[in-house]
Amino acid sequence: MASLAANSSNEPCSIAKEDEPSNVVVTLEKPLANAVTQPSSYSAFTPPKRVFILAVVTAAGFLGPLAGNIYLPALPVLEREFQVSAAAINATVSVFMAVFGFGPLFWSSYADWKGRRPLYLISLVVYIIANVLLAVLPTNFGALVFLRIVQAFGSSAVVSMGAGTVADITEPKRRARAISYFMLGPQCGPILGPILGGAIVGQTTWRWIFAFLAILAAVLWLVMFLFQPETLRARVGNGKLYSEKSWILWPPTPFSCLAPEPERGPPPPKPTLKGYWRLFTYPPIGIVSVNTAILYSSYFGIAVQLPTALENVYHWNSTKVGAGYVAVGIAMVVGSLAGGRLSDWRRARMVKALGEDMVAPEGRLRDQIGGILLCVAGLVMFGWFVDRAIHPAAVLVSTFLDSGESSSVLATEDERRKLLLQSFTPEEDKQIRRKIDRRFLFLIGMMYIIKTSRIMLTWGIVLACHAAAKNKETLWALRFLLGMCEAGMFPGIAAQLCGWYRSDEMAKPIMWMFGFQNTSGIVGSLLAYGISYMNGLRGMSAWRWVYLLEGLFTILFSGVIYLVLPDWPKSPRTRKWLSEREQDYVEARLSENAPKTADSDFSKEEVIASLKDPRTYAFMLSQVLVNFSGYALSWELPTITTSLGFAGLPRNQLLNIPPSAAAVLAIIFSGWFLKQAYITRPAYTMFCIMGPMLVCFILLAVLKSRVGIYISCVLGNMFYSVYFIPFWAWRTSSLKGTTGAAFTLAFQSCVGQVGGVIGPQLFQSKFAYNGYKTPFAICAGVVGAACLANLWTWWLTRNVEWDVRRIRRLRIKEEKQGRIYADDDVKVYQERQFYKGVTKKGSETNVVGTE
Repeated sequence: MASLAANSSNEPCSIAKEDEPSNVVVTLEKPLANAVTQPSSYSAFTPPKRVFILAVVTAAGFLGPLAGNIYLPALPVLEREFQVSAAAINATVSVFMAVFGFGPLFWSSYADWKGRRPLYLISLVVYIIANVLLAVLPTNFGALVFLRIVQAFGSSAVVSMGAGTVADITEPKRRARAISYFMLGPQCGPILGPILGGAIVGQTTWRWIFAFLAILAAVLWLVMFLFQPETLRARVGNGKLYSEKSWILWPPTPFSCLAPEPERGPPPPKPTLKGYWRLFTYPPIGIVSVNTAILYSSYFGIAVQLPTALENVYHWNSTKVGAGYVAVGIAMVVGSLAGGRLSDWRRARMVKALGEDMVAPEGRLRDQIGGILLCVAGLVMFGWFVDRAIHPAAVLVSTFLDSGESSSVLATEDERRKLLLQSFTPEEDKQIRRKIDRRFLFLIGMMYIIKTSRIMLTWGIVLACHAAAKNKETLWALRFLLGMCEAGMFPGIAAQLCGWYRSDEMAKPIMWMFGFQNTSGIVGSLLAYGISYMNGLRGMSAWRWVYLLEGLFTILFSGVIYLVLPDWPKSPRTRKWLSEREQDYVEARLSENAPKTADSDFSKEEVIASLKDPRTYAFMLSQVLVNFSGYALSWELPTITTSLGFAGLPRNQLLNIPPSAAAVLAIIFSGWFLKQAYITRPAYTMFCIMGPMLVCFILLAVLKSRVGIYISCVLGNMFYSVYFIPFWAWRTSSLKGTTGAAFTLAFQSCVGQVGGVIGPQLFQSKFAYNGYKTPFAICAGVVGAACLANLWTWWLTRNVEWDVRRIRRLRIKEEKQGRIYADDDVKVYQERQFYKGVTKKGSETNVVGTE
């Protein structure tokens, strides 16, 4: 194999065929066609090599915080050496932290420039040079400030790139633990830095602080130069180029060669100031950021004053001063662990008392109030204790109180959720969603079913009993019972799907439901045509055979439903086909308003909230009006085609196939189009469905050509059938909670069917003489009213729907780059404000605020 050093850094590595590891395993006993292709592993580095890389970048991450805190015990000494005021010498700490905070913006922008390895080496060289100059140059305050800036700039790169290196070599499901190991480096800097600094200043001069940092960084640089391979997946893929190389990179070179194009991953995203500003202007993030900044400023306010206080008031030497920072370090560890657990405990209590839907994630901000008060108390105590020369133990207790909250506030409210989502790869996400699809789509496509089989069983029994009806009274009674059995099917299954699919994914299962429904129109027409020839068989009419056969099939199919259909993501039944980790993932990826397994069986508050929500009535009115015209057309289509003179019974059943076929094709297209999130669902509903539907009904009212009327019937039925794909997906985005979702869908569907009851009554035989133009004209007017109702509904949901589209496009973007989107999600309980009146303000991804 050619040496890595011999290759150009911008050219793919040449691997000799005899040295290239084979991805195909062939047994001699079987033909070559049976060869098994082995999928490439996430990382080709061996486990010991991955541990070594993690250890190296953890040590590198230790350097920056170490440099910032090892300096603190020497502040009084430096004040005397440089003959400047305490305020001036303290400013060198502020300058360091400011550059250390903003430095990663520069380094991250070049993360894909020849890989991470050269940036590690370059940044460490900058860091070493700054420390060497600080150790040897004469005491000049201007040089001290400048070199501290350079020192912070060099050390800031390794922290930002270290997490990226961990992600390069660690598969997502194990990444959270690896990140926690890596964070030990940056977290140990504030703990060990002052102790080491105090020990060095106490035994030698302050210059040895920087000499120690330079020596430590030089050793690390040498280790990286000789042993640290390139890991950036955009250059080396999974690292297969290094899999058969020795641990020592000889001859060493700062650059790596490129892996073949198919093996490389996507380049890392480049952060921008504009993107950070958008996040900062979102109130919860802005509040946390400002709060954290204030708390850190208070921490460093004490940190820079502590050595002066301990030396001048309590007459401690430098070594003891360094040991005094142990209380600060312990406080940061305890605060980080206790703060997160306390917040989780308080939220769990609130969820138990109020329900999941009534506890917003931003509520965790209140958990910081107590910590802030402790921080304030620590600051007041520190100033008072030092001023009155109270025992130094009291001073250290005050520093403990101040530092504890500074650490705990960094535990963000959705850290667990983000880590869980980021631990999955897009491939794992697709596998889980395919499992869910296999459990749901075929079943809900076959019949409108719910999570138990009881409705399907009773529905099948009642349907089969139709075959025994002897008079119209019996038939009416059975039809009434059939309607009662069927009433809960769609609301039940739709509410359950909300606990498995995100709102922006709901178009897919709904597409299957309505697609199969319209396919059943094709199959049903063919079966009805065939069963018509069974008329008189066994002394039964053809229509009795239709009811009997369909009822028996439904009864048998209810057993399949009971055995296969899932319950909820975290239910015991689901553990049979999803692991516990996958169950957690399914619920974590849902938006905040989705039904959860742990929700209460019934919540009166959610029912009342649904009844008070104007969106409930807006969607309901839209459904009533659309059903009025749509039902009238679809239910009376056979009668209409017969009256037009095309064919008589039973051959007119074949004329129902084109409307159903057109509807199925349109439904499939809608499912694909909505998945792309090109426009919002209300916009698609209005411009691509309601407008054309209105035109079709107007044509039905004015056309005289039989062919033109039939074509308009086909298109009108198609637009009516496809209307409910975006409509029900749109409806799910503003549902709230398990009870709220189930009640709202049932209530809306119940009232929505009123339109389906009234509409078909328009097509009476007395209007047949003119091709039912009077009923069609009435339906056209109702469709026009439905357009206005949909506009009202759009207005009420405009912010949530734009947010759904925005998040969907971000998810698509992350998926294309091989990542799982784990950042902010759709806000339903406190909507983001994207519109000012009817005018949208800001760019597509801008977060304007919340109500």
